[in-house]
Amino acid sequence: MDLIKKILTPTDLSSFSAIGVRYACNLAKALGAEVIVAHAVSTSEFTSHATSLKITSSGAEADDLLGKLVEHHKHLLRQFLEQQLASAAANLKVQQIVELGDAHSLIVNWTRDKAADLIVMSTHGRSGLPRMILGSVTEKVLRSASCPVLAIPCHEQ
Repeated sequence: MDLIKKILTPTDLSSFSAIGVRYACNLAKALGAEVIVAHAVSTSEFTSHATSLKITSSGAEADDLLGKLVEHHKHLLRQFLEQQLASAAANLKVQQIVELGDAHSLIVNWTRDKAADLIVMSTHGRSGLPRMILGSVTEKVLRSASCPVLAIPCHEQ
């Protein structure tokens, strides 16, 4: 078995996803691995912001809005880590990624691009509602990831 050196752990910034990120951090400590905490900003969020501001999908205004939206989510991710995971992430090398796009596709791409050895993710996120047994993003990642995926079950507390 190959050593696990990098663990990718996606989050939608919900308390449910924090369970998976916390698990990834604890596992990384035990293995001496690096953690990559990744957050996908939904393209529908960008579209709804652009629509409400009456901005078309082209032009400098859209690019500016896109940049501000991603920066806002980077700030939200930093807050999430500070508030939810300060003790779990202590003494770990943690890399943060925030990008706009489809969560499933981004997770698969991040895994490849960052040479992650393992994905650790919660079984459901923001909605907390199970889709069959696993969340829909988790299910899609399980089917298409290039490395092992550890799905952490989340239950309402």
